[in-house]
Amino acid sequence: MRKRLSLVLKLFLLMLAVYALLRLAFLLIYFDNESWTFAKAIRSFYWGARLDFAALFYINLPFLVYYFFIDPATRLEKKRAIAVWLFAMVNLPFLALNFIDLVYFRYNHRRSTVDLLQVFGDSTSAMGTFIRDYWYVLLLFIACCISLVRRFRKILGRSNDVRFRVFYVLVCIGVLALGAGIARGFSKRPIQPSTPLLYFDARLQPLVNNSTFNFLYSAVRKQTHLERVQYFSDSKADSLYPVRQQYVQTRPFGKRNVVVFVLESFSKEYFDGEQKA
Repeated sequence: MRKRLSLVLKLFLLMLAVYALLRLAFLLIYFDNESWTFAKAIRSFYWGARLDFAALFYINLPFLVYYFFIDPATRLEKKRAIAVWLFAMVNLPFLALNFIDLVYFRYNHRRSTVDLLQVFGDSTSAMGTFIRDYWYVLLLFIACCISLVRRFRKILGRSNDVRFRVFYVLVCIGVLALGAGIARGFSKRPIQPSTPLLYFDARLQPLVNNSTFNFLYSAVRKQTHLERVQYFSDSKADSLYPVRQQYVQTRPFGKRNVVVFVLESFSKEYFDGEQKA
């Protein structure tokens, strides 16, 4: 039982290390001009690790339930492979989200939320250009995934069978309860993506936060839908404050060269020559 718990701890430490490296890359890309002190950096990565653990605990609950309660009670021949691929399937998609934000943050200046799914749905035609411009991020993610899956196999391959007894079940439940307490935080207010705002300047919130936690929170939080109301009819509103104007041309058109550009959602990088370079 002790060995099984230590292997889960190794898996979490491995993923925490990967998230810390991604945070370091995020810092070097977007916050290199920030005035850093050793104490400030340590505090940022400490709170970042707390949010990372919260995100990892929540997304790995299916794996923890399987590995602690289902795996010991079954005699499947390939249950080790099931544990490896289950851990990979719940972690690698969210890891991809953090890799995406290494690039996407420069466009929306915030960590990705569930709205990213809608953006992908509306921007499938631009995916080829995105991959072409940032192919090195894709290759780095693929290499990271291959390395992690190999490491998962090596760690979980050392797992041993345990006797599924009452004491074992109670210990596992206690471990999950402790993990849930750490992930939530032991204060009255649970840890949220906005928690770093209590300790850091608002501009550092995307650095201390991670895309996994931000995405999860946006997916489960209560959405407020405003009721559509109409106090005036269109004709009445137009009579009170007309928004459509029709100008009468009294002189003939001068036939000059007039060019009108109508731009929608035009990125800032097209106006900022320094950023584009």
